[in-house]
Amino acid sequence: MITIDFLTVFNQILILFLLLLVGFTIKKLKVVNDHFSNSLSSFIIYVSLPALIINSMDSDFNQEQLSKVLNIFLTGLGVYLLMILISYLVVYFIPATTEEKGVYQFSLIFANVSFVGYPVVNLLFGKEGIFLVTISNLWYKVFVWTLGIIIIGSNAKRNKKLSWDKLLNPGMFSVIIGLILFILPIKLPYSITTTLAMLGSTSTPLSMIVVGCILSEVKVSNIFSNWRLWTITLVRLVITPLIVLSVLKVVPNINLIVFNISVILAGMPAAANTAIFAQKFGGDAVLGSEAIFLTTLASLVTIPLLVYTLGNL
Repeated sequence: MITIDFLTVFNQILILFLLLLVGFTIKKLKVVNDHFSNSLSSFIIYVSLPALIINSMDSDFNQEQLSKVLNIFLTGLGVYLLMILISYLVVYFIPATTEEKGVYQFSLIFANVSFVGYPVVNLLFGKEGIFLVTISNLWYKVFVWTLGIIIIGSNAKRNKKLSWDKLLNPGMFSVIIGLILFILPIKLPYSITTTLAMLGSTSTPLSMIVVGCILSEVKVSNIFSNWRLWTITLVRLVITPLIVLSVLKVVPNINLIVFNISVILAGMPAAANTAIFAQKFGGDAVLGSEAIFLTTLASLVTIPLLVYTLGNL
C-alpha cells in the first residue's frame, strides 16, 4: 500500500507541471531555439537517464531483489500484451484513417515512461522504484522498435525489415551495465556513485522541460473538440490502469511494489516519441503531438487520483 496522501502526490505532480511550464514558456518566448529540446533530449537519453539507471541498479544482490526483478519482468510483459489487446479493440471502433488509427494505437500501447514515468516513480519509490521500472521498461524497447513501427507508419513507409540494432541503445547498454553491477560483487567507488547520482538527479527536471518544449509546438485550438483524442485520453489514463489494476489484483503472490509500479506506469500519458515515430515512418505527426499534449495535460489530474486510489486499496 502506498502511504502517501493525495495532497502530497498532487504537490509532487504540480512540481513536475511547473517544470513542464518552464520548458513551455522559454520555448514560446524564444529564450531557446528550435535545437534546444533536441540537444537536451540527447543529453537525457545519452547521459542523465543512463546514469540514473546505473545508479539505481548499483545495489546489493539478494534473493528478495531477484524475486522482484523476475516479478516485474513477467508482469511488464503481461501488461504490454494487455495494452496491445486494448489498443486493437479501441481503434477498431474509432472511425479514422489508417495513419490516424496508427497514432491512436501507438498512444494507447506506449506510455511516457522516460520523461514522466521515471520522475513519478522516483518521487514515490526512490532508487528501488527506478530499478524496477528499468527492468519493466525493457519490454518498451522491444515492442516500440517492432510492433510500434508496424502500427504507426503508412503502408508506404513501414519498415518491413525491422532493425534489431535499434534495440542496442544507451538505455539498453545502461541496463546491461547495471545488471552486471547488481549480480556481481562489484562496488563502484564513492566518487563514481556520487557523480552518477548527481547526473541522474538532473533527469527529472530536464525531462519535464523537454516535454514542455515539445508541447509548446502544438496548436491547441482544435485539440479539445476532437472527441477521438478525448476517447484515447480516457482509455490511456483511466480505463487501462484500472483494467491492469483489476487483473493484477487476482494474480497470486505478486509483489506489492511491483503491483503499484505496474499500475502507475499503465496510467502514464502517451509516449513523447509518438510524434517522432509518426514523422519518421509516415504517420500523422501532428495528431501524435496533439495526443501527447492532451494526455500529458490530463495526467496532471489522473496520476494523483490513481496513486491516491492505490493508497486506499
